[in-house]
Amino acid sequence: MPAPPTLLDEHGNASLATALMMSHHALPRDLGHFRAALERLDHARIPALREEWGNYHAALHGHHLAEDTRMF
Repeated sequence: MPAPPTLLDEHGNASLATALMMSHHALPRDLGHFRAALERLDHARIPALREEWGNYHAALHGHHLAEDTRMF
């Protein structure tokens, strides 16, 4: 089995590629969490879900803005 990729440099810092890989893993994962929460909706949690959706939306928008203006 091949060795896993090194995600940190010799100083323990993540590269831009590492950050990109992490966000491209986390965003769909978190979307799945939202889907699961909505499938078993607890109406008492709607305000918390609404707030977290706003955070998710802001992170996704910021991520794409950074890709579109600084990377590609």
